[in-house]
Amino acid sequence: MLLDTTFLADFLRGEKSAREKAMVHGEYFITSSICIAEISAGMKNYSEEQKERVKTALKAITTVPVSFEIAWSAGEISSSLKKKGLEIELPDCIIAATAAQVNEPVLTKNTSHFQRIASVKVETY
Repeated sequence: MLLDTTFLADFLRGEKSAREKAMVHGEYFITSSICIAEISAGMKNYSEEQKERVKTALKAITTVPVSFEIAWSAGEISSSLKKKGLEIELPDCIIAATAAQVNEPVLTKNTSHFQRIASVKVETY
């Protein structure tokens, strides 16, 4: 299962539904390097100690880098959605392309964006 930024943020904040989903699913999780960047960008008001704890937790998750194939696929997803008037942010297209590449569903609360992409399975919590 590919963990989206919304899930990672909720899990790291200790949100009950995210913690419960993690317990039910088990131990194998992956995420996109884009999600790591989004989490990092959102930590501007955190102390260095807090940032280190978050980094340690995130390093335990297998991170899929953005390859040429993923980047190209994300561009195609973005273009296709724009043509349909269903545009979403490029980072979400990259996350979706990553999930499709590794054949894993995206775990997110942002279902409205990811459900627009036929090649991606979506789970929520």
